[in-house]
Amino acid sequence: MLFGKRLEVMLNLLRALFVVLLTHATLFGQLAVDIKEMNADAVPRYEKLELILQLDQVSYSNPFNPNEIDVTAFFTSPSDSLWPVFAFYDNYRLANAWKVRFAPNEIGLWHVTIRAINQGDTAWSPEYTFRVDSSQYHGWIRVSRKNPHYFEHDDGTPFYGIGVYYPWGVHNGSSGLELLQNSGANIFGYWNIMYGDEKGILESLDSGIGHYDQTKCGRIDQIVQWAEERNLKIMIAIWPHDLLSNTVWAHQWHNNPYKYVCNVEDFYSDAEAWQYQQWQYRYWIARWGYSRALAIWEIVNEINGTDGWQKGRQQEATEWVRKVQQFFNQNDPHGRPCTASQSGGIYWSEGYQIVDVPNVHLYETSWSAPFPGNPLRSSAQLYYDIARRLHEEFDKPGILGEAGYLDTFGGFEVPSEEYTQLYHNALWAGWAGGYAATPFWWSFASRNIMSLDVMSQMKAFSKVARSIDHTAQRFTHFQQTQNNVDLYVLKSPQLILGWAREANSRPLNGRVAHIPGVSEQDTVFGVTFFNTWQGTVIGAQYVPTAHGTLTFVFPDDGQSNPDQAFLMEPIAYGQQASRIRLFMAQKELFAADTSQRQVFAYIQDEQGRVVRGNQPIQFQLEGPGRLLGQNPASPQNGMASILYQPDGSYGEAWIFAKAEGLISDTLIIRLEQKIWLDHFENYASNLALNSSWQVRGGTTAQLSLQTTDAPEGQQAMRVDYAIGDGHAYYAGFFKSTDGLFPGGDVLSFWLKDDQSGR
Repeated sequence: MLFGKRLEVMLNLLRALFVVLLTHATLFGQLAVDIKEMNADAVPRYEKLELILQLDQVSYSNPFNPNEIDVTAFFTSPSDSLWPVFAFYDNYRLANAWKVRFAPNEIGLWHVTIRAINQGDTAWSPEYTFRVDSSQYHGWIRVSRKNPHYFEHDDGTPFYGIGVYYPWGVHNGSSGLELLQNSGANIFGYWNIMYGDEKGILESLDSGIGHYDQTKCGRIDQIVQWAEERNLKIMIAIWPHDLLSNTVWAHQWHNNPYKYVCNVEDFYSDAEAWQYQQWQYRYWIARWGYSRALAIWEIVNEINGTDGWQKGRQQEATEWVRKVQQFFNQNDPHGRPCTASQSGGIYWSEGYQIVDVPNVHLYETSWSAPFPGNPLRSSAQLYYDIARRLHEEFDKPGILGEAGYLDTFGGFEVPSEEYTQLYHNALWAGWAGGYAATPFWWSFASRNIMSLDVMSQMKAFSKVARSIDHTAQRFTHFQQTQNNVDLYVLKSPQLILGWAREANSRPLNGRVAHIPGVSEQDTVFGVTFFNTWQGTVIGAQYVPTAHGTLTFVFPDDGQSNPDQAFLMEPIAYGQQASRIRLFMAQKELFAADTSQRQVFAYIQDEQGRVVRGNQPIQFQLEGPGRLLGQNPASPQNGMASILYQPDGSYGEAWIFAKAEGLISDTLIIRLEQKIWLDHFENYASNLALNSSWQVRGGTTAQLSLQTTDAPEGQQAMRVDYAIGDGHAYYAGFFKSTDGLFPGGDVLSFWLKDDQSGR
């Protein structure tokens, strides 16, 4: 106790001596720094701690030049981690203040001290403490440490980006950030630009080179605060291509103060320009780096739209991206990722190897349509293909940093039902392809493009995507078209997620899918199906694998939608066998088609889980057709099967399955003399019709829906065509039969002139 008391006295004497020396230094004209104000003694975790500093006996002409005046705060966490954080000069609304902003990420007692370097002298402030309490927030985002294809918050909570590009004209009202928040968004892109009343650019002609426009700083402060309040994140484009363009599209070099330092094409390599850039990047980090709302540094937006790139300086530009990223990686203590991009239609492999976040801009007309004549299917496939390529080529989170606008394969109007479908498909195809975020749709500033219908699809998607921890698994891809259903799947041993869409926009209900290679040993999966248009659960199934393949049927969603999403997870087998459940993929058949179909029998418990029962299952048939295979059948892992083959007769075939001690089941198969190829009742638009029925190339015809009072239904297909007089001598249109008829895959019509004059 005596030793402890003496030590305490000695420490108090040392503190008093330090204060005397500090006062003496100030009185005699030596540099001094201290904390003048602290906005709180205790702050919630990831909330802003703001320090206002007192600097005495300093001399500088430019407070933004760290070679003249360099002020840094050093924070020490409860776990003894050291956080160096740049201070910055704030003169917004004549504040004339040096500040430090920091958002601590650990609960407990923190320590902070300030260092100032000026005119070759160095001064340190006393050490201060503050307390950090728990909060609801998770911090800024970074590349996930568990799965680098996705993002996570600083505390490890997963983050799947859902948002748009909101480049300018940002406001916080009901058609602005409030609408984004209410639509399930959590991120948006923003440009450092003068458009849309955005108060100029950070380093402007008004501020001068090496100085920062304080009105613009106040504007960014405002947007960052709004975003924090609405739990939104920002990807901020420091150099939109316009600012580095004098002759390329949308040129604004004449409004860039760097024009007084170098020629536009020399921007990427000029040494003096690089010096000023480093000051600016440091200011970005110092003033806004604290914020949990700031997500991604977008170094340059569409670098190929700048004079340097277009005038043959591509290698200099690429190396410049590397240099800027290194600066942010080394100086941003929060570890935020960086990205950069080229314009639509370009896959920039060299750039993606450099940046933390590979970033493609997808405007459809800059790419080739995978399925000419079917714009919606082509669009979905393209969004998936690029996602998969990024996912497989780079161990990084891939994004579409811009997408959409008016560049569509179908030339769709905005707003329109077709455009909403395109956006809907882009969300789900990209998700199943492995993007780390939804496409940053260009642009939220246009209410015609981002209509309320479009925003409703964002909200539906967010209900599903935000409930999944994408970082927990390392996925592989599976993509295949099965019976005219495009199936897009990400799979891992513990989780399978996917999206399926009928290729021609017809209802998906009742279609069958097969996913091979889902497990090394046969097991049971719980499958949850989602209505993608509402973000709601349609239903769930327990499905066993057979030889590693998962076979399932899409349930009736009650709306005849062309697509569904699904999640699959392996589950434990049931314990007590209770009943048999029969399953057959297609229960309405064309009687003349004598192909064999497999009928499955599952042994289940009362909750519907598969049980590893071994009771032999006896199959019995009443009605047309025949059963083929071993009967009774011995179950394997709770499942047995038998083959059913029509014999050309029509009517109803009843298949019974029974086993000792189990409740039996019955399956009814309808064998039709004729089968509907199409009754046109399930098409919501002419676009959907023309995705299913197609005009033969080189001929002139137009297909459209028309209402009718026929007893078969309320809709029919109208064909308007032209023959001769500059057109082909016939008109043709056709449709895939989806395997409904034996011996044929397509039904075609040829319309010829019969010389009747009709």
